[in-house]
Amino acid sequence: MLRRPTSLQLLRANNVTQYPQPWTLPWITGSGEYWDGLIGITVTGSGVSAWAPVVGTHSLLQGTDSLRPTYSGGVLAFDGSDDYLATAGFTLNQPVEYFAVIKPKRYNHGSYQNFANGIAADSGFGVVNLSANVYIYAGGSIVQAAGPAVDSFYVFNWKLNGASSFWANGLNAANSGSAGANNPGGVTIGTNTAQNAPAQCEFQCIGYTTAALSAAQRTQTIQAVARSKGLSV
Repeated sequence: MLRRPTSLQLLRANNVTQYPQPWTLPWITGSGEYWDGLIGITVTGSGVSAWAPVVGTHSLLQGTDSLRPTYSGGVLAFDGSDDYLATAGFTLNQPVEYFAVIKPKRYNHGSYQNFANGIAADSGFGVVNLSANVYIYAGGSIVQAAGPAVDSFYVFNWKLNGASSFWANGLNAANSGSAGANNPGGVTIGTNTAQNAPAQCEFQCIGYTTAALSAAQRTQTIQAVARSKGLSV
């Protein structure tokens, strides 16, 4: 049974009460969704069967027990073999900008690995085939650059916006290019749209907005996400 987060859960998740939580920022509450690993988790059988958003209406779901990520202490762990969660399809078109706390566990694997993707068409963020490069792709060019070291959590920020797409690690310089015009049509984490590019990784949170952010708003969001998980950027 899915349960909406209680006031107590929200307070427990609010690690740094003097700062706004990322899901309270107006461009998230008004134009996006946000999932936090301390809130809205349903564990069934061997792993997470549902992850309800703090803000928004679309839960990330997995009905097959063997495909569920494991869960501990606010962290969802994907095995890199076949684990994933996905929303039902809904209208989610470019431009769309994402923020997530992810720990890459493995590079140089024998195939592409998608940390996150869409539902309707490839619109993903992950690791390039047989490399240590992180990339975004939405039907156009593969926008890639060397990824950070494995086994640490990072605040990743990426935006799918046709020729003006980019991805960045925290507040570091963005890697920009023409990623393509595919519209996500939903959210998948742990693999790609076709469920054939699983990534070995861990998630603490993920959110998106369809609002056009200023540089200051983007920085504020990255900093809020980092503070919520005790990270520096």
